[in-house]
Amino acid sequence: MTTINQSDFFTAPIEQYRTELSFCAASVKGIQEWLLHLPSVHLGDSSKSLLNAVIEILELKCDESLRFDLIQSLHLSLEQVLGTLEKYFLSDVSSVMNHNESIVELAQQFRCYIARTYIHIAFQSHTELTSKQFSLFAFRQKKQLQDVRSLSTYYALQQLSLLKFQQQVLYKSSLVGQWRIGHQLFILAEYHDFHLEDINYLHGSIHQLSNIYQLYNQINLLDILNTHQIRPIEIQALFQCSYQWVQLIQITDKESPTSRYIIDPNKDFPPVLNNTQLKKSEDCYFIETQALLEHINLANLPQNKHISPTEKHYLSASLIFHVQNVLNNIPERRYERYDYVATIQLAF
Repeated sequence: MTTINQSDFFTAPIEQYRTELSFCAASVKGIQEWLLHLPSVHLGDSSKSLLNAVIEILELKCDESLRFDLIQSLHLSLEQVLGTLEKYFLSDVSSVMNHNESIVELAQQFRCYIARTYIHIAFQSHTELTSKQFSLFAFRQKKQLQDVRSLSTYYALQQLSLLKFQQQVLYKSSLVGQWRIGHQLFILAEYHDFHLEDINYLHGSIHQLSNIYQLYNQINLLDILNTHQIRPIEIQALFQCSYQWVQLIQITDKESPTSRYIIDPNKDFPPVLNNTQLKKSEDCYFIETQALLEHINLANLPQNKHISPTEKHYLSASLIFHVQNVLNNIPERRYERYDYVATIQLAF
């Protein structure tokens, strides 16, 4: 088993040697029955059982459609456990970092393994679609596999976005390969023209971000707005607002005078400020943030009808200034912020 600290965690080949799951039958019904008997009182035990279940599903030798159904059967329970674990991060980061690093490690393992499972399904289902010859009578099978590819790509990027938020709150850096795999997922979706597909319509679900393009926007926006100079509670505020702000930024493959940031998808790196000295490849994407800046500039005006209830709740005057400063000025060198407790002696 690979660990999340390995440099090739997101891309290493997966040895799928399991012919069955150790904890239940390898079916949606089996998963549902197992969840009913999972002890919910003991968070530690149930968390370890759920994490082990995700790893076994990843190692199971089966069709990707079945793997997707199995991980989806666990998805709600996984998010509920992660929601409980991640509450610690916002309530008292210093306490978690100093006294319970195991909670941090467990939460990060969850996000990484869920993401990796969906990543594997996305690329494997795409490989099957491009390499297999489908007959005219296998239209339904091909359509089902296309849906699995779209949905697994969406959920993989969703987990990478939540992982990025988690890392920012804990002042942790991205894992090696994390940005590159995110870029590759978006390229896969855009090239095969399903990056704008409505996931809520396709899956019968309710998500604030309805397609892959918006999710990819969110991941990049989270990095752009984080200068390592804001507190965890402010990071959470920006994260909540990002669900609306993704509508105000645009990612294109053509450069324009308002292309403030640039993404090189061939590199394991986040978006950087676009300047004339930067060497640009033909594969680069450009991010336009002018519409978001204009929206934020109006946020402080009295009787502004364009600000949403979410923005009213989360945005303070200092956060508005922070976003304006990031999107309007040439950024200074960023220094990573670390949680550190010490005694300061003052002499007057």
